[in-house]
Amino acid sequence: MLRGALGDLGLRRCRIAARAEIERARAESPEAPRQRPVDYFTAINLCERNPVFRDVVCSPRLAQLAAAALGVERVRLLYDQLFAKPPGGSLTMWHQDQVYLPIDTSDVIEVGRVGLARSWVSLTTLPAEVGGLHFVDGSHRFGAIDRTHLQIGPPGGGDTATLHGCDLSITDYGAFAAGDATLHAGYTLHASRRNPTGRTRYSVAVVYVPDGARVAEPADAQQELAIDLHTPGRRPGDVIDTAANPILWPAEAA
Repeated sequence: MLRGALGDLGLRRCRIAARAEIERARAESPEAPRQRPVDYFTAINLCERNPVFRDVVCSPRLAQLAAAALGVERVRLLYDQLFAKPPGGSLTMWHQDQVYLPIDTSDVIEVGRVGLARSWVSLTTLPAEVGGLHFVDGSHRFGAIDRTHLQIGPPGGGDTATLHGCDLSITDYGAFAAGDATLHAGYTLHASRRNPTGRTRYSVAVVYVPDGARVAEPADAQQELAIDLHTPGRRPGDVIDTAANPILWPAEAA
């Protein structure tokens, strides 16, 4: 948990830009009635869509912390993502980010160590009943999780989860200020509550990989799509070093 990770840092402009992204998505989908509320909205490649997001996505402080968490000197951007959960938006159930991403870090990360990190930055002040992400502590050590070995309630519905017979605590950091952030490993099981308030919850996530990581063989169609989206032009075995994957740390190499 990183309280005040970004300070103000143009967050008001980011919120305005986030609202504009929602309006653009509605305009690009004329078959969706304009009056219908957006239950959940997401967009990737924020810097390409709107440079206002650059200070958040390319934050040297967050990239440095990601490099330290991964135990490497240099990290690259894999992708960024905007999330908007409007009033009444439903909860986000427990999931792991890395199961959707075909990443091979064997050349640069020791076996058994964390190979992918993801920050989540709140663009808005969030009361405790909305909050940020909830985490199952230590779940990243289990790798890709078979749900048949998991017992867990909805986010906010309990303090523990049972995984392969082990009881693991669940961390909920409560209220967030705009600019607060969390950083978690790619295999960490996480979720978020529904939004019962009258304000949209805006956040930006940034996924970091160590410099030298390669594209892995995709396990399914979803991973194949991830290759095309996040490492354009690269195929399994290729180093992830496209223009869409710049070095974010060290700052002088960015």
